[in-house]
Amino acid sequence: MNTKACLLVAVLLAGCVRATAVTYYASPNGAGDGRTPQSPFKIADFWPKAGPGDTLLLLDGTYTGEDSMLVPPEGMAGEPDRPITVKALNDGSVLIDGENQRRPVHLSRNAWFVLEGFNACRGGRPSHLSGSAIAISGRRRGEGSSHIVVRRVVAWDAKDNGNSGVWALNYSDHILLEDVAGFGVGRKTFCPFSCRHTTIRRAWGRWEGYHEIGPKMTFSLLYHSYHTLLENCVGTWSAEQLKEDYPLCVRLKSHPRKDKPMRNYAVDQPYGVFASDRLDPSDPGWFTHSKILGCIGYVRGTDRYQAPRVFGMPREGDIEFRDNVAYIEPGTHTRVAPLAFSHPRNAEVTGRRVHGFTAVGGAELGARYGVELEDVEHGRSVSEVSSIFTSPHGAQVARRYVDGQLTDEPLWPWPMDQRIKEALALAGRRSVTHGMPRDDGLLTSAIEQMFGPIPAAQRLGSNQ
Repeated sequence: MNTKACLLVAVLLAGCVRATAVTYYASPNGAGDGRTPQSPFKIADFWPKAGPGDTLLLLDGTYTGEDSMLVPPEGMAGEPDRPITVKALNDGSVLIDGENQRRPVHLSRNAWFVLEGFNACRGGRPSHLSGSAIAISGRRRGEGSSHIVVRRVVAWDAKDNGNSGVWALNYSDHILLEDVAGFGVGRKTFCPFSCRHTTIRRAWGRWEGYHEIGPKMTFSLLYHSYHTLLENCVGTWSAEQLKEDYPLCVRLKSHPRKDKPMRNYAVDQPYGVFASDRLDPSDPGWFTHSKILGCIGYVRGTDRYQAPRVFGMPREGDIEFRDNVAYIEPGTHTRVAPLAFSHPRNAEVTGRRVHGFTAVGGAELGARYGVELEDVEHGRSVSEVSSIFTSPHGAQVARRYVDGQLTDEPLWPWPMDQRIKEALALAGRRSVTHGMPRDDGLLTSAIEQMFGPIPAAQRLGSNQ
């Protein structure tokens, strides 16, 4: 065989070898070649070797230090049928801890990634928007990350300044967060900003505190974002990490509210559990083409709840709001509205629709400003409204929404029950059922203690 033929064969063989997906292993103290669980390397050692279709399996443990953060090189990408995957070998047994000094997980201008099965906490970095526990971002609209899937990941505690959220999605497209959770310190718990085609499915979130200026909420709905889809998300607000007295943090030295004294657990701009930031008049059409489906927002009597509403219907239109539930523990927070409507700035805006909404407790629904209401129930107690699990009236949250459609698959028990319980304990926070008669730490139990038992026929695995 001549030299040219040998070179051609070598090139073809090299291409065939690289076309085969490779699995690598990392550990907190890895010093090997990463090819076996017995010889793991560190997360940072994966990026020079990673290619489309490759997988990095994270061995059990707590990952700290710059080389153990999940931060791929900017611009690295998998392929549509061959994403780059990073996942915990054992679900829930991996913690990536930024120690308030660095970003635990940050994808910047990356594409076709899958992240699964780990926890991330204590984001750092003092610069703007970089103190999040998990950030998926880009530099500007049209230059962000895309086609990212994150499943079975729990994140908590952003840096307590620098406009940081727990989950921060910025300038990115086609992002799916599925079976995830977020809690702790952060201006917002889940926030898509200037994003397109974001789906947050079966997420649990809790706002716990933040001491900087700016709107606060658990789920931010429409911040310059379009085609946002929230499906079967559950949110609450405890403010348990909020200081009783503190000076308001403002990054602009000349701002008139800098260091303003905040007393008695006051919060600057508390918007709500599910609330909207804004769309500017310059945004095209002011139509978001967004959907909020099968979500539950709840506030208990022991929560320090400073917002005037649980759900906030945004100013602008084309929002499908279906099968959502607001619970305000009866006899408490009586001035809080389950659902409030903002007056549109554009008189021509239409398409704001509420279909199948169930509210318990709190104040009355306010003026609707042209919002179409259908099948809305509001009672002072659970006994005054239809069952959210079995009744065809009001909201129905017994089954899963997927891609905007109600399926026949049961929603309960909550798929991340145990993971959320374990993460809250690891972080030293209240359990989901703290103070309830049955304090087993499971979100499913909390929902049942608020709304009554979920029938066996409505549970996953039922043969009926």
